[in-house]
Amino acid sequence: MTPRDSDREWERFGRDDPYYGVTADEKCLHDRLDDDSLRDFFKSGEDHIDFVLTTIRTSVDSEFSPSTALDFGCGVGRCSIPLTRVCQSVVGVDVSDSMLQEARKNCSEHAVSNLSLVKSDDTLSRVSGPFDFVHSFVVFQHIPRKRGEEIFTRLIELLSDNGVAAVEFLYGRTDPAVIRTMGLLRKKIVPLHMVANLLYRRPVTTPLMEKNVYDLNRLLAILHEHECGNLHLTCTETGGMKKVILYFQKSG
Repeated sequence: MTPRDSDREWERFGRDDPYYGVTADEKCLHDRLDDDSLRDFFKSGEDHIDFVLTTIRTSVDSEFSPSTALDFGCGVGRCSIPLTRVCQSVVGVDVSDSMLQEARKNCSEHAVSNLSLVKSDDTLSRVSGPFDFVHSFVVFQHIPRKRGEEIFTRLIELLSDNGVAAVEFLYGRTDPAVIRTMGLLRKKIVPLHMVANLLYRRPVTTPLMEKNVYDLNRLLAILHEHECGNLHLTCTETGGMKKVILYFQKSG
């Protein structure tokens, strides 16, 4: 069995299909992306940030007004760019250099000057906090659980006293067991993944989007260990994927 390098594969998404890599929406594939789908792409980021901030002010902190924000797994800037309109400064981090390059291009096209884009690593060593707001959306499911828990802990450490975070996780799957089993095997056996690509009528070299399930009890324990409270959850389920956004405030 040949192990995969998920960071390298994510860089390939950034290089070959950055917008599809963010959304997994086929209308965002590089050969289908047009002005309408690009406009919808960025509108979805604006709607998401509006929803998140409204939820925080309704259920966590009614006076929440962040000045600084960190967007972990920023991709091409879908959520980072809307954050620049409500914060004085935003830092976006991503593991893919190509994603960051495309994000810089989008900053220029959207006349954004208060977004800093930084290469990510597991300790976020290039990031200096603290931040009033920490955000991550559709990211941790692509990171193996143990590694993701360590990064989640680091994000909490970068949160300011009384700062608020909104972080999404995949916490359950109800899709058929055969699909889940095949996904596990495709992570470990590269040739098997290539065969699966052919069966799905995709290019044989298409990277695998991992869908890693997190233990919700373990995430709550991490929050408790780091004195985070005012907890609120919003849950969704799409295509057998059960996801939750954890909203919480760090004790001051």
